[in-house]
Amino acid sequence: MPISILKHLVINNKNTVGGAIKIHDSSPGIEFHDSIFINNSARNGGGIDCNAKSLLIKNCTFAGNKATSTNSAAAVYTSAGYLTISDSLFINNGISTDFLISVNTVANNVITDSIFLNNSVTYMVYSALSNGITANNNWWGNVVGDKSTKPKTNNNVKLTQWFFLDIDVNEQFLYTNGTSNITFSLNRYYNSESGHVVKGNFKYPDIVKLN
Repeated sequence: MPISILKHLVINNKNTVGGAIKIHDSSPGIEFHDSIFINNSARNGGGIDCNAKSLLIKNCTFAGNKATSTNSAAAVYTSAGYLTISDSLFINNGISTDFLISVNTVANNVITDSIFLNNSVTYMVYSALSNGITANNNWWGNVVGDKSTKPKTNNNVKLTQWFFLDIDVNEQFLYTNGTSNITFSLNRYYNSESGHVVKGNFKYPDIVKLN
């Protein structure tokens, strides 16, 4: 049975590997729900370094985490088992780090329904194995002007559709000194296989509360 960890908070922690948490190979599956990892650092896995049978991250926030070695991951690094990430927020991680999330395990890992903003990394997601990760239906910070720009991943990551921030001006004219109604939404995504924009409803992550 996986071990579930709920509403866990780790701030300003530092380790050699796994800045916030290091999970060893003897561990069963691990699940993190509604947890926050802020300003943690390590040579690899600034947030989490995992070598367990499986790792599930749901409705979690990773902010300001970093890794200091080359070929390292600022937020999450896995070296065994399956990785599933959903409904989570990754913001301001990495300082010219190679990867935000790195998977060196089995194939068919999944990242979905998550937000990635202002992360200073070469690759948002890196997989050492072919077809290692499917990372569709996330918002990587794309807006209307760069909706067709593919988020930064290596070729082993399957990424064919991503949401972009859409703008709807509900006025015929915009006046300098007037008031206008402008709506920002994530209700359309770009499909790189068809080259088309498709209607969809982004599933916003819940705001993590630890009370």
